[in-house]
Amino acid sequence: MLKLTKTNIITGLVLLLPLLIVYLLNLNNLTPLLSFLKENQVFIIPLTLIIKIAGMIYPPINGSVLTIAMIPVLGWKLAYLLDFLGSTVGIYITYILGNKYGDRIIIKLAGQNTLDKIKKIRLKNQNQIETAIILRLAPLGLSDVITWGASTIGFRIKAFIVGSVIAHVVGNLPFFFLISQSINIKSWLFFTPLFGIAVFFIWKNKAKYFDSCDY
Repeated sequence: MLKLTKTNIITGLVLLLPLLIVYLLNLNNLTPLLSFLKENQVFIIPLTLIIKIAGMIYPPINGSVLTIAMIPVLGWKLAYLLDFLGSTVGIYITYILGNKYGDRIIIKLAGQNTLDKIKKIRLKNQNQIETAIILRLAPLGLSDVITWGASTIGFRIKAFIVGSVIAHVVGNLPFFFLISQSINIKSWLFFTPLFGIAVFFIWKNKAKYFDSCDY
């Protein structure tokens, strides 16, 4: 039986967000708002980028929701580009800040127990880019915490950023395209098992990527 935990609730909300966005954007009464936003793209574009970067640094600000919502305003290509640039810049800033403030942020985001588990992880140097890809494709909570804890775990900054960039293209580019093309809400049903597959794949192959990991 599935336990109603905080993690499960958050994961469920994240899975439902694309459905809600697609539904709302198809409501006729939003047409005036969309027209207004399209006419003011010169302000919307930098604001969206700033919020996306801020969301990478402070995860409770979910910049991805905004970039997804901007698809009908900016088009999926520009919306994705803003998400990509904001994510990359945010990851770089977070990695640098993580050297000094990472422990405190992780405790605030996920608790002391999660920090203790992260500190026990030892990376295998030869797989750092591949490991970064796998972890950045992980469910939302783990992905955010890993970004702050990358330097603590032992990721080299170049390897972590390269892996994160690849993961973003692989995981987010099709996502943005599919949202832009989505008319029938039932087309979103296949996204739900992908989160479970990601978790299972990481757990099944954790020995390949880590020298030690107790979860």
